Amino acid sequence: MDIQLNLHADTHKKIMYILSQYSNTDDFFKNIINYQISLLQKEIINVKIDLDDFEKNSGMSSEKFYSNYKNSKVDDSEDTLLWVGLYEMLLENEKKIAKLQ
Repeated sequence: MDIQLNLHADTHKKIMYILSQYSNTDDFFKNIINYQISLLQKEIINVKIDLDDFEKNSGMSSEKFYSNYKNSKVDDSEDTLLWVGLYEMLLENEKKIAKLQ
């Protein structure tokens, strides 16, 4: 499969140099994918640390809390919106990783 990218000439030159260092360009792209997965995994760890604080303070799992939120069973306080945002970030990052693996 060929990939067509619209790159600035300087960026194109640098990418071509990097690719020339690989005997198999597929390895280069696999490394990019693995790096992206690694970044997402680190972000998930940080989000889970924040979610743990909410869960400990409320005595409720984030999954249960989110279900309650979706069913309008919790208020729209600042903490609620922050918890929802963090949980949605976790879900989104997990989806991204699933697509990349």
